[in-house]
Amino acid sequence: MLVCATLFAGAVLLVCATVLVEVALLVCATVLVGVTLLVCATVLVGVALFVCATVLAGVALFVCATLF
Repeated sequence: MLVCATLFAGAVLLVCATVLVEVALLVCATVLVGVTLLVCATVLVGVALFVCATVLAGVALFVCATLF
């Protein structure tokens, strides 16, 4: 009985530990991917806005200089 109980308890602990590790890894991976995507998207939008603003300002200055 003692041997059976020990083996059973060991098996249960092993399964629980494995499941917990898998869940932890999944959560970490998901969070890291989410954060990475958020940072990339934010940086890309910032760069795009900066480029657009710079180009528009350049075009506006060029048009103004040409007209006046």
